[in-house]
Amino acid sequence: MCYRCKKEISKEFNVKIYAKHMRPTIGGSKHKKAFCSEECYQDYLNEHVVEIYNGKPIFLVESEQFGCLYLPYKEAVYGFKTIKECKERMDNKYLAYIPSSIPIFYNF
Repeated sequence: MCYRCKKEISKEFNVKIYAKHMRPTIGGSKHKKAFCSEECYQDYLNEHVVEIYNGKPIFLVESEQFGCLYLPYKEAVYGFKTIKECKERMDNKYLAYIPSSIPIFYNF
């Protein structure tokens, strides 16, 4: 079943079909979710984009535990409480800019 639109993907378990439709979700989840099409996956990603900064999207996710968090890239396993902190991290991508207040999460 598609993670976004809930459309049935395949009634039979087929490794090729399964692998073709699996994509990482926002927040660096180690558990990939199934999407029925690339278009559906892109729609899912676009729903979480709050701003394009220097040509790259900033993603916003909501966590029950941490509230709203800004992610510098879709696979990030950490988030920032403010968009300003997220932009600072994006500007300094080779530095470990991780204040102790940044929550680390793995699945939404």
